[in-house]
Amino acid sequence: MIREVLEKLSPLTSEDSIQQDRDRWLGHEHGPYIWTAEPGTSSFLFGAGSGLYPLLFARMNPGASLFVVEPDSTRLICFRDSLARTNLQNVHILDSSARGLEAMCHHAGRLGVVGVGLGHANREFLEAIQASRPMRVLFGEYQESHVDSLTLYETSRQAADHFHWLDRTNGGRAVGQRTPGPLLSLVVPVFDVARFLDRCLRSLAGQPLTSLEILLVDDGSRDGSGE
Repeated sequence: MIREVLEKLSPLTSEDSIQQDRDRWLGHEHGPYIWTAEPGTSSFLFGAGSGLYPLLFARMNPGASLFVVEPDSTRLICFRDSLARTNLQNVHILDSSARGLEAMCHHAGRLGVVGVGLGHANREFLEAIQASRPMRVLFGEYQESHVDSLTLYETSRQAADHFHWLDRTNGGRAVGQRTPGPLLSLVVPVFDVARFLDRCLRSLAGQPLTSLEILLVDDGSRDGSGE
């Protein structure tokens, strides 16, 4: 199947791009879950790359629709040519990130696999993820200059059954699965500090992480701290 897809890629596609994608996808750089979608679901790829992964994914999941979002005009021409050389009927092309995000957020039912190329992962995208349907798999690449790892992790664990992100800034990974409850629990021991408690709690509640709980333990205070 890989050989068949490689033969279908447009001659306009860069050989370096093909080799890079071949090594990346076949080396399971994004984890083991990215190849299979549930039948009847729709998957979204933000970035076509060389076209190798989208076409392989569509071949392996004929019962699932695949929406490929590619704003870059040169890569879009190459991918359209590659797609025209196949008999794949389950691939749909969108030419802007905005259209891709809108389609994902308004799509009916649970999503399958959502892949995010480098440069697409930003705060707007994460807000769209939070507003969209639940998904089976979320994977992609990001840079700390565009979105911080903690926000990325918090959004992903609420949106997807499995997620796997590569930080192209430092080579780190954010990997996990859907988990309920707060991301962080803070335990604050309290003993005769009534006059400092208000400032302490305002400081803890005022930081940007919203998924947290604060537990205060009164250790026998005599100054009314418990009250």
